[in-house]
Amino acid sequence: GHYLAMGMTRLTPLLKKLDVVIVNREEGASLTRARYEDERAIFRRFDKVVAGIAVMTEGPKGVMVSDGQTLYRAGIYPNQQAADRTGAGDAFGSGFVSVLARGGTIKEAIRFGSANAASVVESVGAQAGILTKSSFARAPRWKRLAIYEHKL
Repeated sequence: GHYLAMGMTRLTPLLKKLDVVIVNREEGASLTRARYEDERAIFRRFDKVVAGIAVMTEGPKGVMVSDGQTLYRAGIYPNQQAADRTGAGDAFGSGFVSVLARGGTIKEAIRFGSANAASVVESVGAQAGILTKSSFARAPRWKRLAIYEHKL
């Protein structure tokens, strides 16, 4: 809320210093002043000011990630029985960043962040269902998530 109200011009100095910027689609469209339906325009504008990785979540529709050269798109893990959506975005973000912090790839980060969000959504409460690295690795359910890449 507060940061979005500042606008892109005032946020640019901060965005240029960040390794990862995560917004939902509404925030991305509002901040970049691009049409909500035009994700490429949203990412083009983010890529001009975000030195690192720009992430745009879309709840049950999945996530899009840009490293400035490639746009990654992934849906969500199937068979989710959503009990409570509280904390899903934060669970995705913390999982995503934790993989990158350990030197993982963007695709690995998307898989773990998405699995973490799915696990939290299936539990009641914002912290219930948080995955550990080992619980993620052990569960066959998390082995596959289609991630599509498009050059920008």
